[in-house]
Amino acid sequence: MIKYFRHVSIIIMGTVLLGCQNSQPTVQKRAQTTQQSSSFGQNSPALSASPVGAGASGQSGSDGKKPTLEQALQEAPKEDSTLRPFNARYKSAEANLENHPSSVSAQQAYVRATYAYAHDIEYVSSLDPVIRYRAALLLYERALKVEPKDPKCLKEYNLIVSIYQTMGGVPH
Repeated sequence: MIKYFRHVSIIIMGTVLLGCQNSQPTVQKRAQTTQQSSSFGQNSPALSASPVGAGASGQSGSDGKKPTLEQALQEAPKEDSTLRPFNARYKSAEANLENHPSSVSAQQAYVRATYAYAHDIEYVSSLDPVIRYRAALLLYERALKVEPKDPKCLKEYNLIVSIYQTMGGVPH
């Protein structure tokens, strides 16, 4: 029975993500309404930072194209205020890790904070699926750079990647 529910949830998530891949009018409309209050489409150094596995195929949201993973992550706390505490804990853990890169406790705290933020974005937030799954994917990638064998991050990362692969490719 549990396997059945897992398969059903994967199918549902795939359907939602498929909608993300093919919902350009929604993204274009959303980008137009948030263009004044967001950094979508601007050439900001923070947005041009290349995440793990990101290539030149990342695209800006202001011209009707899908946002990059980094842009999606930047948008998440702006669009859903319930994510702000998770974002703050993530930023704090990230700064602590930058100051103490060899500290095991800083690494563990970073992975925990990053997973919590990604999981909340993916499952709890009210974000559009385009933003939701791209932001979560980037956060899981970042956590896995620090702890490649973290089982929770690996499971969620692989789930999102496998669904995107069935739709023609993983976004960058």
